[in-house]
Amino acid sequence: MHEWILSAYSLIAWVVIAWFAILPRKLPVTENLCVYFCIVLLMTSVFTTLHINMRRILYSEKLTLYFCIEFANYIIYPLLLLAFVNVIFTARSTAIRIGTTLLTYAALCAVHLTLKLLRIIAFHHWTFVMSMLMFACFMAAAWALEKAFAYLIRKEEAA
Repeated sequence: MHEWILSAYSLIAWVVIAWFAILPRKLPVTENLCVYFCIVLLMTSVFTTLHINMRRILYSEKLTLYFCIEFANYIIYPLLLLAFVNVIFTARSTAIRIGTTLLTYAALCAVHLTLKLLRIIAFHHWTFVMSMLMFACFMAAAWALEKAFAYLIRKEEAA
């Protein structure tokens, strides 16, 4: 019964991967890799703390649904944030930057809300508004990480 949910999440992961791959202008590979791994580390730490330590976001115990959570945590969320950072730092138009920010935020929240509505995750003393705030913080952290790595790499290249 839950196989269609796993299929849907794997399809969403493939769409996000393909969307990131066809971005016209991207930042250097070293910056992308550094930001990706730092985003994954940050998100893993936060989600692990919320799930295991605080028991605020509870995961389904069904294996197929657990894979949906893994798709979201390791592929969908980080690549959406990485694509967001790439567009923000390479786009020249303010309208494109604002649109990308809003669309990325909406996509992150929609994936998380879908996890909740399909009962893949459950909230305990946690609300979706808190999740929305958490994703806004993730977006700010991704932006700050890219700024920091770009500064360090340019400083190293100048030396």
